[in-house]
Amino acid sequence: MQSPSFINRKIVQEGLDLIFGNVKESVRIPDEQIKQMLSLIPITPNGITLLRGIMGVGKGRFTNAFTKVFFGGEEVGMLQCDPNKTQQESLYGTNVETITQYTYDQNGCLVSTHEKFNFDPHSMKFVTHPVKFGNEINRSSKSLQDTLLRLFEEGELEYQGKIFKSARPFITIFDENPVHMQNDGRELEPALSDRIDICLSMPGPNLFTSLQIQQIKTSDTAEDKLPSLLTYNDMKEVFTDIEKVNVPGDVLFWISCISQIFFSCCHRRDIANGMFINTMNCKSCDFDNDICSKIQYPIGQRHIESIIKFSRSLAWLNGHSSITYEDALTVLPFTLNHRLVLSDDTMSNYEDTYFWIKLHALPIVDKQTDMYRKLMDDFSKTVKNHDSDALQNIANNARSNLIHLQVFSEIIRIMKVKSDQDVQTIEKVNLNTAELKDIKKLEKELKNSATFAIPQSGFENILEVVTDITKSSQTKQHYAAIMDNRDAISSMIQEAVEMYTRKMDFTHEGYARSVYPKLVQMCSSSSDDIDKLQATLSTDVELELMSVKVKVKRTSSHVKLHLDADVADDMRVLIEGLGGCDIE
Repeated sequence: MQSPSFINRKIVQEGLDLIFGNVKESVRIPDEQIKQMLSLIPITPNGITLLRGIMGVGKGRFTNAFTKVFFGGEEVGMLQCDPNKTQQESLYGTNVETITQYTYDQNGCLVSTHEKFNFDPHSMKFVTHPVKFGNEINRSSKSLQDTLLRLFEEGELEYQGKIFKSARPFITIFDENPVHMQNDGRELEPALSDRIDICLSMPGPNLFTSLQIQQIKTSDTAEDKLPSLLTYNDMKEVFTDIEKVNVPGDVLFWISCISQIFFSCCHRRDIANGMFINTMNCKSCDFDNDICSKIQYPIGQRHIESIIKFSRSLAWLNGHSSITYEDALTVLPFTLNHRLVLSDDTMSNYEDTYFWIKLHALPIVDKQTDMYRKLMDDFSKTVKNHDSDALQNIANNARSNLIHLQVFSEIIRIMKVKSDQDVQTIEKVNLNTAELKDIKKLEKELKNSATFAIPQSGFENILEVVTDITKSSQTKQHYAAIMDNRDAISSMIQEAVEMYTRKMDFTHEGYARSVYPKLVQMCSSSSDDIDKLQATLSTDVELELMSVKVKVKRTSSHVKLHLDADVADDMRVLIEGLGGCDIE
């Protein structure tokens, strides 16, 4: 993937300074974090933002300002939301063309006239323009909000047989006044709310901000108009460049872990099933992370895409070619505050969801960052290098941490797939004809494989935890399959190795009575070999029968026989010749 070139970055920074500067069309924002997030809106391709706040805090003014500076020559596509308007009335219009037809007689005299009307539908600029602004979006009808979802997903709308395409990429801003200040008290539909990437609460100006605004407006030296620095075509290049910002694997893993903290539940809560709302006892949960227990409903997955989308813009604006943990942490509260629904007990202690995230959730997330970095490292070591110690670390934490539990289950699933591949690998080898060195090499490789990385004992407790919490025995079944594969591979390797090397153990009496005579029968007529065999009845001896090297070692009570062959058939003949000997 190509790295970003940071094309027009300096011009973008210059434009932002003007937008939040001392030009009479500028916007003054007292909150630096809100100002930082507002700076990302014009440069985030296909970003959808909701601006909340009382009238006159600069929601529309900001949109007009950045459109003029960065999208020179373009007009903001406005959508005026009214609950009494249908989506057709809000998004489309009709051009009416009158055609008059004249009828003449044979002498060319006008007999009659007939008027015909031609209705040609057209879309409002909100549909087609690159910068879209929906005013008081929460007052729009459900049907209009559903239509907007299609526009954002498909990039076009169809009306009366005509297709109206949106400019791509686009920037969409919705605004809404506080719900309690609306006559109808409407709230956004959950589907559209989830489609919104970030939500910013625009702060009202404090004393000095108001003073600065009025000083600028009444100044004789301040510029009247913001300049146009870039065009939409220029911004397309900026958008393309921002999408080149890298998302490192460890950062993506961390974002996913943090995401799980906010909506994961050991009981697999389903937003479509209201049963858990009344029956869930989070206080007694072993996996209470002090975040998920405060959330009333689980959320979807789009917030991860929103985090990545705006983190890329933040990294690019700061001149970085990859996003960092800090970028994601900066963006995270604004991607979640409109998606989360907190429990009533929690909401009673905080001004709104955003402040709960900032004051309560983020400090917990920050403390757990190192833990999830370590989890990522252990996960990688286990999956890539089959590190048993790393797997044990994950298993130990899985008893009390839901994210570790999920990772543990996933590792066992991955290892089961790899273990099946290990079995296939050994089955493809003809062990009956393979040489001993090749069998030993294969055995060494398999001992370092996924099949043998998982401890054979000590995992029973954690597997019981997995089964109990997830209400599924799948992980336990995967583990059992890996153990079966291990037994099968060990058996095949042992049988193959025994064709070349064997160890036997006999009592002195058993060796003298049963083994020694059979070895003599298989011995050559050489007097040296017979003498060596006879010596085995009283001392340690090394000799060779056929191509099999035979080592006989005597202890105080036993005779140990070690056989090594270069040719598997010779070993087979020797073992068959010793058939019937009782091995101790």
